[in-house]
Amino acid sequence: AGAVAAIIFNNAAGEIGSTVGGMVIPTFKMSGLDGVAMYQEMIVGNNKVTFTMDYLGCMESVADFSSRGPVVATWMIKPDVCAPGVDIISTVPTHNPAAPHGYAIYQGTSMSSPHVAGAAALLAEAHPDWSVDDIKAALMNTAVGLTDPYTGAPYPHNTQGAGSIRVDKAIETKTLVAPGSYSFGVFDKAKGKQAERQSFAIKNLSDQRVQFSLDVQFPDGIKVNASKNLNVGPGKTQQVDLLVQVDASALAPGYYEGVIMLSAGEEEIRVPAILFVGDPDYPLLGGAGLADFGDQYLIELYLPGGADAVFLDLYTLDVQPVAELIEDYNVPAGYAEYYWDKTASGQELPPGTYYMVAFIYKGDRAEGWILDEVVVP
Repeated sequence: AGAVAAIIFNNAAGEIGSTVGGMVIPTFKMSGLDGVAMYQEMIVGNNKVTFTMDYLGCMESVADFSSRGPVVATWMIKPDVCAPGVDIISTVPTHNPAAPHGYAIYQGTSMSSPHVAGAAALLAEAHPDWSVDDIKAALMNTAVGLTDPYTGAPYPHNTQGAGSIRVDKAIETKTLVAPGSYSFGVFDKAKGKQAERQSFAIKNLSDQRVQFSLDVQFPDGIKVNASKNLNVGPGKTQQVDLLVQVDASALAPGYYEGVIMLSAGEEEIRVPAILFVGDPDYPLLGGAGLADFGDQYLIELYLPGGADAVFLDLYTLDVQPVAELIEDYNVPAGYAEYYWDKTASGQELPPGTYYMVAFIYKGDRAEGWILDEVVVP
């Protein structure tokens, strides 16, 4: 009571990773080593401390828990863009009329999505004649590509999308390129040389005719030819055709990134592009949910690429098999629903808590997943 400031130091040598919410006085946090050193000075009477603060800078980086792409089946780049989403302080509802003003620190999609939604709202206000696709293109075309501060390498397209949004640049842009990212799909290594046709649109928002130059950068073995006439009139939209030629037999199986660079004067638009050689590597199970309805369980599985076979089995909590419950074959891509009546083929099971385990098979791939605990009464 009556404190004018607080200093909190860690109980271990390193820094404190958490934050303190609802701070009403200046609050400082310190590492355990610094805190103990300060405390030892204070107990001998040295209670006046001077220190300096250096600004170390803060580079934008992608959180390790941020979702990565691509979209299974279409193999499109995801995310589309990045936005601030770690340790963001914002308003929150209090549901208390006596104290209506609430603040909290959150992270994840709950914080990054409002940033993008707010940016889109500003664009819609500045350009009421823009379509949804125009707003999306503006945010993607003017985003800034991010570099991993630990490796010095650019983040993959399926980690950052087009990059970190810059709403001021998006509002002022004179060119829109849509779509703002590209996937040329999957190329079969056994088929050797293959080609894929794609196109994108350039919209010139200025009142002047603009001559654009195009540069496509991909690793060796991947060639991209584009339309030669990139002279777009004021307020006009022009389609640009792309022919992607891939010698899949000469490339190692895997994921390949490229960039389509469109420039006119000082304006430069970077469009990320990807393709795959051979079957892309992705989890056979993209998500699962279990719901207990008393007399039965609903098990919902998301199978991004479908499955040749799905087995649902019951295991003990020390992962010993108990019973085979459900078999399904030739399961299409998407969501699959199964109901289990808490028996093993009609035979009662000993009461207790078990693991529901899913085995997914597709081609020469097989995966096993512990879905969740289930209770047999």
